[in-house]
Amino acid sequence: MVDDQKVVFELLHVSIMADGEEEILAIGFYLTEADALEARSRAVKLPGFKDTPDGFYVERHVVDEDNPRKDYGIL
Repeated sequence: MVDDQKVVFELLHVSIMADGEEEILAIGFYLTEADALEARSRAVKLPGFKDTPDGFYVERHVVDEDNPRKDYGIL
């Protein structure tokens, strides 16, 4: 990592729907991983999330950098 890179951390939640498809919800973007994990601790108590607490994950993104994603069908 280059020292001057700016990063953000995205909190996401994945649920498997009744038809077997994945539903990915973006909860938010945070300046630190710790902030994203704090948001997870709040969100895990909410309806729709508390039944699937293992569905949360955090992705690290570099700001001002192209990042095409395979899971979005871009690559």
